[in-house]
Amino acid sequence: QAITKLDVLDATLSSPNLFRLPTGNVGLGLGAQFMHQSQYIGTGAGWASGQLTSPSIQSVDGERNVAAVYYQLDIPLLKTLTFSQSGRYDHYSDFGGAFSPRFALRFQPVRELTLYGSYNRGFRAPTLIENTSSRTFGSQGVVDTRDPNNPGSYNIVEEIRAGNRGLQPERTKNYNVGFQFSPTRTTDIGFDWYKIHIDNVIGTDDVQVVVNQNDPSQVVRNANGSIAYVTLPYRNLSSLDTDGFEATFRQTVATKIGTFTLSGDWAYIWHFKMPVGGVERDYAGNNGALHQPFGGSFPRWKGNTDLSWNHHQWNATLSWL
Repeated sequence: QAITKLDVLDATLSSPNLFRLPTGNVGLGLGAQFMHQSQYIGTGAGWASGQLTSPSIQSVDGERNVAAVYYQLDIPLLKTLTFSQSGRYDHYSDFGGAFSPRFALRFQPVRELTLYGSYNRGFRAPTLIENTSSRTFGSQGVVDTRDPNNPGSYNIVEEIRAGNRGLQPERTKNYNVGFQFSPTRTTDIGFDWYKIHIDNVIGTDDVQVVVNQNDPSQVVRNANGSIAYVTLPYRNLSSLDTDGFEATFRQTVATKIGTFTLSGDWAYIWHFKMPVGGVERDYAGNNGALHQPFGGSFPRWKGNTDLSWNHHQWNATLSWL
């Protein structure tokens, strides 16, 4: 049995013209929010009977309350330049509070061109799977040099990912600069540069490293010396730095046989750096981070291009991903 609940109470108050300056209207927004989160996933039958199972299953039982207040202030410094400052304070009943401010500038010298930049700090709270007495069961392949039956062989071992009530939230810093250019009603071009830094990245240790260390509190062995299972508690590990570019475009052309629109949304990952074993490694453009937090393959280029056609009640789209 699995039950997940989210109850939310939200209240907002805003005015786009709180008062007027010679350069334009000052806007203000205020808000408050209360959430109750709960998640329950019953213990798997295999674990209850003393047998670890594969593929992965979970057992989770946790809840928490979250209270937040937030605001946003928009100030026209010039008729073409607007400064925005916003902030949000969240208090979690299971780990404490965090304040997330944001500062942004928007410059529009002409109607067709908008330039913008922003800096903000944020956080990601541990999930109820990560910071309760949860268990997630799975399996991975490792080389066990201490197996007396077959030293150095490659085997599939059971693993238990365990929740950790001592986890702290991930802390982020985000930088963004870009522009939006629309020289005609049928043409739009956008470009963004971003940079993100994350501290206290939440994840688990590499299972091969844990097996090599052979700590009996994590590597539990059978009577014959083979591995029964490996426990991997969630931890606040190290940091992560990534930056790159995003670009969008749209061009529409009307003809006698219909309207054609060419559009695209593409992203380029320049860096995706994480320290592993005390050495910073860049995982942009490779799959070296498969067993790391945020693990996976990170191709440098990712995006889609669409060519669509519309004529009366007929339409069609050709997409390239």
